[in-house]
Amino acid sequence: MDEHWQVIEPANYLIHGIWSQSYEWVDGSRSWIYPALVSLPMRLAEWLGIALPSSIVAFVRALHGAFSALAIPLMYFSVLKISPEKEKYALGAAWFVALWPFSLYCATHTHAEMIGAVFVFAAVVAPVFLKKRAGLLSGFLFGVAATLKVDVAVAGIAYGCWVLIQRRWRESLDLICGVLPAVLVLGLVDKITWGNWFHSVFMHGKINLVDGIGNQWGISPWYTHV
Repeated sequence: MDEHWQVIEPANYLIHGIWSQSYEWVDGSRSWIYPALVSLPMRLAEWLGIALPSSIVAFVRALHGAFSALAIPLMYFSVLKISPEKEKYALGAAWFVALWPFSLYCATHTHAEMIGAVFVFAAVVAPVFLKKRAGLLSGFLFGVAATLKVDVAVAGIAYGCWVLIQRRWRESLDLICGVLPAVLVLGLVDKITWGNWFHSVFMHGKINLVDGIGNQWGISPWYTHV
């Protein structure tokens, strides 16, 4: 449901000015960042001569799956970097990502959570590859994930708390500095599109935390993200 009404429809509106508008896009509980990004491969599909709407969506979904597939080599090389003598563990972890039902299978849907998960994973393993100031890159990647879907930011908060518990003060500061640009972009886009800074964040929180509207659809409650 969200794949179509929350992403494809507003993305199509950005391209053709035509859409079926759901209530989230009336009260402003969604950010325009992800639909704007999805509109780019939709435009590319049309430029390539793909005209059938279902084929355009299939093209976009295929690109989503291909992007999420990057998590497989990223997992392999990150584990191998930690334990160079344990390649079988790296291969096992890579196969786990490839076969896990909620990774590549769900990644072929235009759900911001799935694309955001790749950035969350990249943020977590960044210190494996960068020994100095890796927190800046981690923070930036967590910020990108948050701009795609604010719920995914919970993972970044958990990581930040873990760094604080370990008293890694410099990395904590780097995380904050790294995430700030993306946070400002999220707020600025809301200001431009909805008229208020972080409007979609507050409205999304109100709908899920206070009103419990999402529960009527049988989806997982907000705290499962934690």
